Amino acid sequence: GLWREGVELGRIMRGEDAGDEDESEGTGEEASEESPAEGEYFGGKWGIYLRAPDLWFELQSKFGEKFVPLGQLAHIRRGITSGKDGFFFPVDVTTKCLKDLTNPEAFENEFGVPRKRVEKGELKLVMAGEKRGQLHAIESEYLEPEVHSLMDVDSFVVDSSQCSKSIFLAPSAESLKPHAKAYVKWGEAQKFHLNPTCESRETDNSRWYDLSRLPRPRVILPKIQQYRLIAFLNPENLYQNSSLLGLYGLSDTEADYFAALLNSTFGVLPRLLYARGLGNEGNSQLDVYSAKMLPVVASQSKVVKKKVGAAFKTMTARKALSFIPERRMRQAAFEKQGKHGQLEQFSDLCELDMPDRRALDHTVLELLGVKSKIERDKWINQLYDYLRQFFEETRRKEEQ
Repeated sequence: GLWREGVELGRIMRGEDAGDEDESEGTGEEASEESPAEGEYFGGKWGIYLRAPDLWFELQSKFGEKFVPLGQLAHIRRGITSGKDGFFFPVDVTTKCLKDLTNPEAFENEFGVPRKRVEKGELKLVMAGEKRGQLHAIESEYLEPEVHSLMDVDSFVVDSSQCSKSIFLAPSAESLKPHAKAYVKWGEAQKFHLNPTCESRETDNSRWYDLSRLPRPRVILPKIQQYRLIAFLNPENLYQNSSLLGLYGLSDTEADYFAALLNSTFGVLPRLLYARGLGNEGNSQLDVYSAKMLPVVASQSKVVKKKVGAAFKTMTARKALSFIPERRMRQAAFEKQGKHGQLEQFSDLCELDMPDRRALDHTVLELLGVKSKIERDKWINQLYDYLRQFFEETRRKEEQ
């Protein structure tokens, strides 16, 4: 079984995006540095057999044949590695600048552009460079919101209004407008174009600053995770930073389906098992190759995919909660300060208490062929009990 999984991983990793991996991803027994010849062993997650709960092996024993690696069904890759985040991902300060200086003359003296053009939306004011310390005006058509990290998202659907950064998108094929052109020249004066990642974009048909040709993900999956394990839909087709993974080339129905599977509690468990631990604070990292290995339920039925997707869509109407209650998260700090009574103001609910999550998990088990509600409840209760204990033990270790 381990050998077969390792060979299958090799086939997946030799796919069209095999060159997209982080050089640091896949170490030791988990992945080799080069793709082997067809049919040779590539790597595997042997640690799962040491740390996974009995529940996981029971699930695999009963339903294993219905699971396939996510990488067989979807194209997965990291988000944008810019080469210079301070240039490509500036912070939009337009609203603040308009609020701070209402006098047109004072505005133009301070920011170097007519206030009216900024008010009309023709220009935006951004902070860029080292520590985002330099202000620039750029034509609005070259900027759009960018999902920079998990901290930008508080629900199961990413909303551009929550994005903390913008992305500079300037196509190579067209002559840039004055402010965008000046911004590029400023970047070159700072020698940003000499960064190896930026330099590699320079070809006969592409300039070092052109990120506009890159694909956009339909579902975004965080690499670093702790107590908030979510995957979110990206209906606005926003670009995302390299701290996030993306699922690409999906239809609307497929996007809803995969988001449902990854957000179901039966999708959360393997994400915990296949990620690699980072320190003692409960953080873990899901690299590209690990994401490709994640076991998900395969279905060719559009009707089934729509049903599972619809169950997930109910969850998108609310904020995503942590898998440990906020009250529990704050407990140690408040008790240390003698503020025991103030803990009551924080919610004692977590994702495992949400009825819509349980409904989604029922739908996933139906997809696996579990027709009896009593049997489905048994599986769900067993899984929830394990995860409550897992996250509680993780939090205790973190507090220590």
